[in-house]
Amino acid sequence: MRLTSLLSALGRKVVPAAGVRAPDGEDWVAPQGSYLTINAADRHLDPDLYPDPTRYDAFRFAREAQEAQQDGGQETNQEYLRARRLGMTSTSKDFLAFGHGWHACPGRFLVEQMLKMLMAYMLMHYDIEYLPS
Repeated sequence: MRLTSLLSALGRKVVPAAGVRAPDGEDWVAPQGSYLTINAADRHLDPDLYPDPTRYDAFRFAREAQEAQQDGGQETNQEYLRARRLGMTSTSKDFLAFGHGWHACPGRFLVEQMLKMLMAYMLMHYDIEYLPS
C-alpha cells in the first residue's frame, strides 16, 4: 500500500470565505472555491520516515512495533506510542494510504478483517513452502 498506492494526491476544497493563508506566513492566499492538493506518494517514499523506502520489507512496521515493546513497553514511552500508531487501520500524516483525519476511509476496518480472513484461509488450506533458490 505504501509503495504502489492508488492514492497519489490528497485534495481539499477551500471553504472559508476569506480563503486559506500559507501556514509559514508567506503572502499568498488560496481563495474560496479553489483546491489545495498535497503529493501523498512523496511522503510515503521519504527516506527520513522510511529507511530505504523503495525496498519492499514485509516486516517493516512489525519490526518497529516489536522493538518498541522490547524497549520497555510503557504507555508514556514515545517509541511505544509511535509503534501503536503503526497498525493497519491507524491513520497519520506519515502514512496516507487511507487518508487522514475526518476524511479517513471508513472501509479500512473492513479491508483489515478481509485480509486477516484471507491469510487464515491460506494457512489452513494450502501448504506453503520456500521456493528453491
